Amino acid sequence: MQPSAFVPEIYAIDFGTTNSLLAAANRSSTQAALSIDPGVPDPTVFRSILYFDGEGACWFGAEALKRYAEQGMQAIPESRSNKHSRSKSSKRRAATK
Repeated sequence: MQPSAFVPEIYAIDFGTTNSLLAAANRSSTQAALSIDPGVPDPTVFRSILYFDGEGACWFGAEALKRYAEQGMQAIPESRSNKHSRSKSSKRRAATK
């Protein structure tokens, strides 16, 4: 007889300043930190970073840190970084009128 598969009933997220973790539990047991950032030495440790490029794309974790470094760790000029959020907000306001 095979042991039953772990079925989570609740998830817990530890949002840290540098790193974050995701855990799962049910009434009878807990599970070790879950793998959430593939392609890094320890995928259970999620780098607490989001990177938005000037074209509206978003990356998270180690990939976000890599892309930010590739861009010379420069902030996106406000005129470029806000263009997508402004257009979405305008569409939402227009849809609610």
